[in-house]
Amino acid sequence: MPELNIVLLTGPSCSGKTFLQSKLEERGVPCLDNDHEVMKRIFDLLPKEANKRLHEHIGSEAKWRHITQYVDFDRLVRLHHRDWFLRNGSPTAFVGVGWMYSREDHRKQVKGAFQQVSEISSRITIARLIPTDEEFVERYCKRQDEAKVAVWQKVSTDGEPARRRWALNQLERYKTNHWQVPTGKTRVVEIRDVKDVLELLGFSHSG
Repeated sequence: MPELNIVLLTGPSCSGKTFLQSKLEERGVPCLDNDHEVMKRIFDLLPKEANKRLHEHIGSEAKWRHITQYVDFDRLVRLHHRDWFLRNGSPTAFVGVGWMYSREDHRKQVKGAFQQVSEISSRITIARLIPTDEEFVERYCKRQDEAKVAVWQKVSTDGEPARRRWALNQLERYKTNHWQVPTGKTRVVEIRDVKDVLELLGFSHSG
C-alpha cells in the first residue's frame, strides 16, 4: 500500500505562509489553501451574523461549538480535503497551508479525510513556520497598516515601540494560546523557508 506524505504548513498570521505557498507552487508543488478551499466554503454556508461572529473568534472552541446547528463542520473539513486531493490527481505528497492546522482537532479531521481514501496509508508532518521577531514585526505591521483596522490605528498613534510591542504580543499569544502540540506520533518540524518544506517532501530544491 503506497504511503502518502502529508505536510501541513502552519504558523501565526503574518508569518509568511502564503509567500511559501507561492514559492512551492512555482516549483510545481500543488498546495491546498485551507482558508480558500475549506474555511471560506464553510463560512459561505453560515447566516451572515454568525459568519461575522465566527470570523472574529476564529479557532475559539467555545464560540464555534454552536456551528453544528448550521453545518456539519467535521464532515465538511474531511470532505473538502479529500475532494481537493482527488481533483488534483492524487499527488504522492499532499501540502496543506493554513493557520487552522495549528489546532489538533483540525489535524485529526485531515487524518480522518485520508483514512477514507482507499489503497493508501499516510503520515503527517506539521511544518511550523515561526519567523524571527524582526521578520514578524515587519510583516505584521505592514499587514495591519494595509488593513487600516481602527484598533491598530490607535496603537500606531503611540509610535513605533508601541507597534512593535503589540505585534510581538500577537506572536506570543499564538505560541502560548493558539498553537496546540500534536498528540501521538505526529512529527513537528520548525521551518524557515521553502527549501525546508521541499526537504520534508523529499524533493530536490536545487536551482
